[in-house]
Order: sequence, then C-alpha cells, then structure tokens
Amino acid sequence: MTVETEKEHLRQLLKRDRMSLTENERHRAQQAICASVLDFCAGYARSRQSCDDQPLTIGLYAAVRGEVDVSACFAGLSALGWRIVYPRVQALGVMEMFAVDQAHHLVPGAYGILEPPADALPVQKEQLDILLVPGLGFTQDGWRLGYGGGYYDRYLAGALAVCTIGIGFQRQVRAALPVATHDRRLNYLITEEGVVNCWDPTSVSS
Repeated sequence: MTVETEKEHLRQLLKRDRMSLTENERHRAQQAICASVLDFCAGYARSRQSCDDQPLTIGLYAAVRGEVDVSACFAGLSALGWRIVYPRVQALGVMEMFAVDQAHHLVPGAYGILEPPADALPVQKEQLDILLVPGLGFTQDGWRLGYGGGYYDRYLAGALAVCTIGIGFQRQVRAALPVATHDRRLNYLITEEGVVNCWDPTSVSS
C-alpha cells in the first residue's frame, strides 16, 4: 500500500469518527480548545512584548465538515490586540492570508468555505506569527493528515518562522500517521485535553 493510498483510507475512517461526536461532546470540547488557544496566545504575546510595536498576527480558519469551530476565539484575540487573518483560495492548491476585522465579514468562497471578501487586505506569510491548522488526524509529535489538497503544506513551505498549531478533537489523535516528504510537521497540538508541544510530546498543559 502506498502512502497516498493509506492516507485516503485513513481519511474516510477519521471523517466518520469525527462526525460521530454528539452535539454536547462537540460543544464542550470546542469550549476547552478555544480557551487553550486564548491562553496560549496570551502567553505568546507576553513573550514577544519587547520585540517590536507591530501587532501580532494569527491565522484562523472557518470550520467545515465537523472541524473544530474556533470562531469563538475571534473576540478574545481581538481584545488581546491580535490582528486576525483567514485563508482565501487563490488558485488550485494555492491559498493566501487576508486580514478580517469581524468574523461575520467572511463570505462563501472555494468549496463553500467562508473566506475573506475580495477587498480584504492581504497579509504576507512573513508577517504571520501563529497559524491554526485544521485536519482530519494528528499525532502528538506533530504530524497531520489533511484532506489531500496540500493547501497548508504549500503555504507553509519555507515559512519556518510561523508557529503552527494543529487544532482537533482528542479522538482525532493517532499514535502514528503515514507521512510524505512534503508534509510539514506542526509545532503544537491543541485538543480538549490541553496543549502539546510537538517537539516534546511528553509535555502536556491543560
């Protein structure tokens, strides 16, 4: 079995598993995840206070197909002074980030996913501090299984300074996942059980 064949088999299993969450389970997990995101960003901001006067920038995403909904983070991040950006598909396999002032300013875009409107301000990846990355499966040491489009891997190619945080439910975490040469390893993973430093996966903070 090739890596891609194994990935596709796992995608189908993980999609069904993620959708099996009850509404109550999903709601409680998302509350815990968003609280952890805000705590992480507050700590990150404190560690960067003396660096410069530029606003810190974080990339969120509009949840689809049962992904963890992180929209509740928007108000808290804005209150902390973060500039918030969302991805917009520019071409097949290519996405870029654009600043958004309010979560409700998103409009339907490629694949029916909400994205910044046409007049949104583009933000270069060099200006990005943190990127929240959705997915179907994750490992505690930072590997991720996406939908197969490669949008995040292509966007992050060469952007080693960006702190990447995988966002998923604990049931999406696997001991191992098939990995291809183009896959980008994450820096952190946040589930309802807390924050994992993927470069030291024995360290979990709740």
